Amino acid sequence: MKRLWLKLKLPPLRPEAPRRRHSASGRVAQTDTRRNIGALAALLGCTLLVSCQTRSPWIANGYDASNLPAGLSSSAIDHIAAMSLQVRPAVDAAGQRGYLLASGPYRIFTTVRSALQQRLIALVLREGWEQFNRLLPSARPRLPLHGYIFARRHQWMVFTRYTLQASATYYDAPGIMGYDHDGVFALFRTTVPMMLSVAAHEAWLQFSYVSLKDHLPAWMDEGLATQFEAVCWQHGRPVFRMALNYPRWLAVRAMCRNDRFIPLHIFTRISAGAAVASGPRMTEIYYGELWSFMLFLTAHDGWATIQRVLRSARGGSVTPALLSAGLTPEDLRRQSVRWNLIAGPLFFHRFISPHTNQTFSEYKHFARKLSAHWPPRISVPVIAR
Repeated sequence: MKRLWLKLKLPPLRPEAPRRRHSASGRVAQTDTRRNIGALAALLGCTLLVSCQTRSPWIANGYDASNLPAGLSSSAIDHIAAMSLQVRPAVDAAGQRGYLLASGPYRIFTTVRSALQQRLIALVLREGWEQFNRLLPSARPRLPLHGYIFARRHQWMVFTRYTLQASATYYDAPGIMGYDHDGVFALFRTTVPMMLSVAAHEAWLQFSYVSLKDHLPAWMDEGLATQFEAVCWQHGRPVFRMALNYPRWLAVRAMCRNDRFIPLHIFTRISAGAAVASGPRMTEIYYGELWSFMLFLTAHDGWATIQRVLRSARGGSVTPALLSAGLTPEDLRRQSVRWNLIAGPLFFHRFISPHTNQTFSEYKHFARKLSAHWPPRISVPVIAR
């Protein structure tokens, strides 16, 4: 039987239109193939949350009958609902009425009317911001950071069609719930826990984009984003439990049972767009491997390696090596398919290991241990400054 990863479909190599930057009016620039498709592919896995709820009582993104995140007591909900948050009426670029939430470095336009849900959004983004800055304390992104969270899919599509114009046709398809581009994210609510999980995922991609001179290849950028999908609540505060990502765990368990790992020499080169183009099964495998491989790296030496990569990328120290490998400044700017094919393995060999086969063998052993029990019997170190 033909191995599933051999059926990967590489995105077409075609010229990309010049990109427009995000402006104060709220316009989002022309879609970037890797970042948009990659971020959105991760969100497809979040649709498993509903079905998973009945299969295990311990689910990081579980929700109760009121559609609120599990783990929030009545007193915690009352406290959150009463917390101070700057909210004022606003209109998005497409003329839709909503609210502007000002929370720390974020300016979020939303059509979500619930005051409680607005505050849950603010709390998750604030906690994400704290964790991101622990990963990269020297980050100095230009503030504020902008995002759009819509209560309904059709509102999100109105905004997307207005801002992305011809490129918006990609998003008018089942399963896509948001995107991140040029330091701006936009998503819509399905369930409240899923909305918060997607927001945290997209917020990392935004932070990475605006903080690093050398953008990360797909396997690392999306892999890090999956670490913030599992939002738990303790004492009325959000906590990211990176190992308690039940949808990703299910994918890894299936990978181990069927031996459907993507070899690392391919895994580091492909973009999320290639996985999405190959169908939902490949998307599930790809993102399961992204999540578990990032856990494998952190279990090995904490966050030291990841932080070393981020520091180097922030200063642009990888640029000379990328240019020497045959990329052009335009490739680096647009993060084209060609860019990811070269940057992916270059980052891996430079920062992780030159011995791909040995690392792959060690990772598969880790993945089998990870998937043997729920919750996983592994220890994930906290992100230290």
